[in-house]
Amino acid sequence: MSNNIRPGDRLRITLTCEADELKHGNRLYILLPQPNGITRYIGDIPVDAQGVDVEVLTPQQWPPLLGDVWIDGKNVEWFAVRRYGSSREIAFVSTDGHFAPESPDDMLTIRGPWRLSSPGAERKWRDQEGEPPF
Repeated sequence: MSNNIRPGDRLRITLTCEADELKHGNRLYILLPQPNGITRYIGDIPVDAQGVDVEVLTPQQWPPLLGDVWIDGKNVEWFAVRRYGSSREIAFVSTDGHFAPESPDDMLTIRGPWRLSSPGAERKWRDQEGEPPF
């Protein structure tokens, strides 16, 4: 699993473990079971440990580029368009014409997992050698 995680990826991490008492206000101390039967407090998260499930929410082709068509975890198609008033920022518009209430990065966790359905012209030119024709 850890080989699929890239810097900047959004992750959903599920821990199946024992919770020690709450200490120092609202901090929760986590104990993960180890293969030898001894529990261990963790500060960092060993992604290969028993009881740790890591789901990468960021698709390989992320971020969306102008003209891309993406499908969310509920099988709704979203078009990547320029956000009104911005020359570079991308927004999602669903097939029924509604703008997404959040940015594409925030939509990763809300409506994931995402997959690229159809690459837009901008992505096609970026994937080719040389300069785009515009």
